[in-house]
Amino acid sequence: MLDIIWFDMPWEAIWSRDLVIASIFAMVGAAIRGLTGFGANLIWAPALVVLYGPAETVAIMGITGILSAFPIFLPAMGKVNWRELGIIIVSAFVLAPAGVWSLIYLEPDMFRRIMGGLIFVLAGVLMTGWHYEGTRGAASKIIAGGVSGYFAGFAGIGGPICALYIMSVPGTAQAQRANNIVSVSLLIPVPIVSLGLTGLI
Repeated sequence: MLDIIWFDMPWEAIWSRDLVIASIFAMVGAAIRGLTGFGANLIWAPALVVLYGPAETVAIMGITGILSAFPIFLPAMGKVNWRELGIIIVSAFVLAPAGVWSLIYLEPDMFRRIMGGLIFVLAGVLMTGWHYEGTRGAASKIIAGGVSGYFAGFAGIGGPICALYIMSVPGTAQAQRANNIVSVSLLIPVPIVSLGLTGLI
């Protein structure tokens, strides 16, 4: 049955212009994530939201993110600083559904403007090399995780918030990269589950 469906499907229905464009942005984003442990969605979110729409963008990035996380997630687990990361991840889980709720009820054109502004600001901050230099108590971790979770649910771009906080932690580049990989990977399923429960996937 699968063979019949596959060979009867017109190729133009699969390899449309939009899919080719999205695939090019996806490959560039994947290379960035493989190098840094985060940032893929900053690269291809703008293309996806123009090509497919807000909810579809978050769903596509989430589903592909789950699949692409496997090769780098397990090797990173052994290098993670769980004492630093635990509170961040829990608080991100708590606020991610609120981000999904905002995504569902926000008008699409307004979503595109807000997402574009967020990506512009986050990319600018990352380019300046800015690091968080404040206190590193439970409150700052809860705020970093909560904001990251909200943005992950809202636009699929929660990773850079965690990364900005994590990269300011003293430690080796390998440990920081592992923390980035694990935190971003664990955030991926939350908006997918929320979107699935609302019937948008």
